[in-house]
Amino acid sequence: MTLQSIDENNMEICRLTDYLEVVLKHKRMILFLTTGAFAASILVSLLLPVRYTADTLLVPSQLDQTLTITPPSGLSNLAGSVLGKPTPSDLYAGMLESKSVKDPVIDRFKLMELYGTKYRVDAYKKLNKTLTVEASKKSGIITLSVEDEDPKRAADIANAFTEELMNLLISLNTSGAGLGRKFLEERLVRVKSDMLKAAEALKNFSMKNKTIDMPAQTKATIEGIARLQAQLAAQEVQLATLRSYQTDSNQEVISVKSSIAGIKSQVSRMEGNDGGSSILGAGKVPVLGEEYARLMREYKIQENLFDLLMKNYEMAKMNEAKNFSAIQIIQKARTPDKKSKPERTFIVLISTVAAFLLSVFAAFVFEYLEKMPDIEKDGWKKLSRHFKSAR
Repeated sequence: MTLQSIDENNMEICRLTDYLEVVLKHKRMILFLTTGAFAASILVSLLLPVRYTADTLLVPSQLDQTLTITPPSGLSNLAGSVLGKPTPSDLYAGMLESKSVKDPVIDRFKLMELYGTKYRVDAYKKLNKTLTVEASKKSGIITLSVEDEDPKRAADIANAFTEELMNLLISLNTSGAGLGRKFLEERLVRVKSDMLKAAEALKNFSMKNKTIDMPAQTKATIEGIARLQAQLAAQEVQLATLRSYQTDSNQEVISVKSSIAGIKSQVSRMEGNDGGSSILGAGKVPVLGEEYARLMREYKIQENLFDLLMKNYEMAKMNEAKNFSAIQIIQKARTPDKKSKPERTFIVLISTVAAFLLSVFAAFVFEYLEKMPDIEKDGWKKLSRHFKSAR
């Protein structure tokens, strides 16, 4: 046989009619498998339980993003996603999937009995399969979806998740504001006592030394430093409050510590020193004026600090009295009137096409095995023996 005749034979094998011949030769097997898969997929799709999906849409309240809440609320100073930090939507989406929200839902709808689970951890797993929570990075809208065989129960569970989230946020807000109010009450008692002592000391010094003429610039400097020192003390109070329930790695704690460092730097620049005594130097005012400046500044610091703490205290009392939730409902879940699963047409179509392709592939495998040369068969037998001996 010449090389040309071999090439012609190879070309003959590769003709389209040869492929069609193989398909027609095994048409019964292909038809049987394809038809069987078609019928089986219809049966399976009909036996699959019907599922309904109910959706509810939530968004962080504008009040939550604009209202300054005295710590430990911890919800108003979250950094934005632009800096790579969690947004309020991410926070609330995470809370929706927490056990604090799931537990009341499981108990309300008796899901452990419904799912047939003995342990709550198994109920969590089954509930997780029916629950989907997504937070949009662009709009901030949270989509919560619940899937269930009962359309009404799907809607009720979705709305229950929203209700329990709002209850949790109210509880956190009121308990946090209450803790902050109690802490501020204690500090206000001490600050008020210090302010009265400073006022008495300043009054006694003024009466003893009569009137002291102090330059306007010195007075302005004293008042400026006093305001900064009061802000510094207020920030330190806030930091102490935060540390009572947060770690130093918390974003709010880091932010307050940074603010404290900035205020200290401003005080240092105004005093004209590098963190030493905050009393104005003796060369800047007379000796009596220096003592008067020290007493005046101490009084102003306590007065400004008392005012700042009182404002925060009133705000904490307001927040404690409010049943305010940081989440708003855009769309409540409604009872779905159309099933979401199973997609029977899709299941039947994919199963039928897959069965057809696999049966055609099997036809060519059978054809190849049937026409395999004896030499190649011997080679496969040897390979099989080597494989068995290696085992």
